Amino acid sequence: MKKEILLTTRLTGVSQQEEVQLLLKELDVMKAQDLKYILDYDGYQKSIALLYEDKYLGYLPKLISESFLYDLIKEKHVIIDKVFVIEKVGGQPEIGKDYYGLQVGLYLIVYDNYEKLIQEGVSKAKLESKTKGIELIVKSFEIKNKISLSNKHKMLLVGHSMLKKKEIINVMMDFGISPNQLELKLDYYALKNSVKLSKNYKYILFGPLPHSNKGMEDANSIIDYYLNQGDYLIYKVKDTSGKLSINKSSLIYTLNMIALEEKNNS
Repeated sequence: MKKEILLTTRLTGVSQQEEVQLLLKELDVMKAQDLKYILDYDGYQKSIALLYEDKYLGYLPKLISESFLYDLIKEKHVIIDKVFVIEKVGGQPEIGKDYYGLQVGLYLIVYDNYEKLIQEGVSKAKLESKTKGIELIVKSFEIKNKISLSNKHKMLLVGHSMLKKKEIINVMMDFGISPNQLELKLDYYALKNSVKLSKNYKYILFGPLPHSNKGMEDANSIIDYYLNQGDYLIYKVKDTSGKLSINKSSLIYTLNMIALEEKNNS
């Protein structure tokens, strides 16, 4: 079951007051996806930094990012769905300048019962934050992101699978993909000789399959061969180590990425 958690925390401030005030004025025209996050920002060990366009806004406090959230995001058990700024906070002189923070909200999508670890981490951070003036709020609720396919489009899942066909169909239906919109080629050699695929496929999801094959032309891999055709939206189904793998967690993660991208581009 997927959960969405709203976590609010103070972003460790590095922006000057004027920059933050300008940013706050722009909030009514900003989209949530305009705020990005990156891991390991500029030497801050296990940090999660937030950026807006080319502006570095700050990073999540160590007691949040390093204590529990960083590893969950890195291992793809949690992803940051949306980020939004709530208000400007703090402000203290340091090195001759005024440094301010931002109170931010994070919508986190949580997989595989990791909600309990989030709650435990937040409880720990709340205790640590009492003397640091960082208010933490966490709420959780179930979510179901859907993928939109027209009547003429289909999704293709290809490659060796650890899941049975019925299990895959059940996961797909949770995302709004009906069995007649789905085609499964669950064989490691399903695309032998780089077979020509129907242009009715909107999405092609690749699991484990040979790296190379006959008929690839100048492409470096089978996946690149179909990517170069430009007729499909290509996704790689990977496990937490980055290897191609079709299991329940990796499939849910990939489908959720597709649903979120559709939502952000709509």
